[in-house]
Amino acid sequence: MEIQHFSRFSGFSASIGLSGEAEKGYNPVANISGHIGTRILTLGANLACDLSGSSSARTTNNLNAGLSLNSPYLVAAATL
Repeated sequence: MEIQHFSRFSGFSASIGLSGEAEKGYNPVANISGHIGTRILTLGANLACDLSGSSSARTTNNLNAGLSLNSPYLVAAATL
């Protein structure tokens, strides 16, 4: 299931799904991402969490952050 909201200079997306493993079966996973910026500069982030197990055992699987620069002469992006 996914929820999205986009406007002219910002956006947000959240989803919940299942990831499959051969030995353990299916595990619930949540993903949240968003971005904000202008026509020239944009900043965004993405966070993925594994929701299986107890609340103390939940882990962050993936955290990404990015920055992009757009101009008539240059398009550049950096992702961490």
